[in-house]
Amino acid sequence: MRELLRRTWAPALLFAISAFLTEVLILHKHYRGGRPASLPVGVVTLYVLVVVLPVWWGTTLCGRIDAARGALSGAVCGAALLLPPLVVLVVNLATNRNEGLGGVAAVGIVSLILSSAFSVVAVGAVIGLLAALLQRVNATERGS
Repeated sequence: MRELLRRTWAPALLFAISAFLTEVLILHKHYRGGRPASLPVGVVTLYVLVVVLPVWWGTTLCGRIDAARGALSGAVCGAALLLPPLVVLVVNLATNRNEGLGGVAAVGIVSLILSSAFSVVAVGAVIGLLAALLQRVNATERGS
């Protein structure tokens, strides 16, 4: 357990902070418009923690984490964060074809999400790079 916390604290913290700030900004925008938000604050942050911890742990098991491996692990975390909601959306759209938006709008929504995946993966790579650098600084301070 100690090893898990030592290896995952930096990415968990960075991903959780970015998710929480995004949640707060989005909810603030919804409340300002007079509409209630669909999820309470903290739900997405908990989802991020549940996904990031095992993915980061699994992608960084072998050896020391350098900048490239940190960026790659962060990109994998970003992709893993998008995958479950995307699968749920695609399954929902496939099973409810005759209701609501229609086929063209469904394809548009899925393509919009897939195009935003690039930015999420890129942000994940930057967060992973920062986490790897934080862990390297922490390991250097502990060693001296």
